[in-house]
Amino acid sequence: MAKQRQYSSRFKAQRVLEILSGAKSLAQVSREHKLDEALLQRWQAQFVESGKLALGGQPRPEDKHAERAAELERQAAKLRLQLEIAEKLKSYLESLPPDSESWTKPD
Repeated sequence: MAKQRQYSSRFKAQRVLEILSGAKSLAQVSREHKLDEALLQRWQAQFVESGKLALGGQPRPEDKHAERAAELERQAAKLRLQLEIAEKLKSYLESLPPDSESWTKPD
């Protein structure tokens, strides 16, 4: 699996300002830096929202919901992994003969 690239805040801000100032189009910045247009649009939205918050605006309710949804998705993924591990362990233990000495209780 390809490693996800990390971009500095400065790099993101420079790309967004190029677009917002009209110096370059979204497509042009996308091509020059090999960035997905959807990623640039997300950076623009974050940039604008951060500016509103810095000037005393309130976060949008949907942003709070999105953050909560992301947190719940992370928790669900963790629980699915724990369940999968428990099911595999159960299956393994059930496959052992009843009088098996393969696993002993520690003292």
